[in-house]
Amino acid sequence: MIATVSRVLAGREGDAALIQDGNHLLLTRTNSVTHLHHRDDWWDHYHLTHLITG
Repeated sequence: MIATVSRVLAGREGDAALIQDGNHLLLTRTNSVTHLHHRDDWWDHYHLTHLITG
């Protein structure tokens, strides 16, 4: 899922948010800057940090 989100973000401009299960904010992108909103160790634990750049 994160790999697909990464491709979509790379292919389009504009603001975006990724929300899991309707209540977990994982990331947002505003003004072309991506912010990870879950604990850093969560992204590292699942080896996902490298998939989202910005």
